[in-house]
Amino acid sequence: MVGQTGAVDAKDSVTSTSVLSGENSGIPTLQARVNLATRSLEFALWVHHAEEETEAAIAGETDFTSSLVGMDFFVSVYEDKVWVHGEYWKGENLSDVRGGIAQGVHPTSGVEIESKGGWIEIGLKVSEVYSVTIGYSTDDPKDSDLGAAAVAAPAGFSSAYATSGASKNKILFTSHTLNFKPVVIGFELLSWDTQYVGSIGDGDALRFKAYIAYIF
Repeated sequence: MVGQTGAVDAKDSVTSTSVLSGENSGIPTLQARVNLATRSLEFALWVHHAEEETEAAIAGETDFTSSLVGMDFFVSVYEDKVWVHGEYWKGENLSDVRGGIAQGVHPTSGVEIESKGGWIEIGLKVSEVYSVTIGYSTDDPKDSDLGAAAVAAPAGFSSAYATSGASKNKILFTSHTLNFKPVVIGFELLSWDTQYVGSIGDGDALRFKAYIAYIF
């Protein structure tokens, strides 16, 4: 994959030229994935790399790197009726690919914030129409890269350079799918727990999502 760096987090978008830091670097985001699949097992390794160049320096630095390695797998435990699906990843400066809890570069130290995480789910095909999964997901930035508390973005930088001080996300989720081919109806319930550096209390949220899709 070759893509635009900064399309999601819009780093550097409020500087004098309004040019994204990824565009300013002149190097696009690069991603690759290698997959091995058998009848009951699928395993893949993948990488991500991007460069960013800011107009103004952060802690004397204007060049930053976003890098990521990961793996994912799918195991059919019993025919197509029971399966385990999951992913693990680790990298730094991942806000543009929705990692690090939207925290990429620390706004005062210039550190590219490291993070690791992944998810795993167990699925069950109850009938030809109905399937259900239950799973767990986490995103865990490195506490020492975040500092002691939340920090605002420097003057002239977009809010993408601010850190919220969020040190860990944990999500328990379940999804339910009704497949009336070609129409698919789905329901998802997610319980979020977010921990913060230097804070005693956690942030909690309960989210419900529903969708209808037409497969063609």
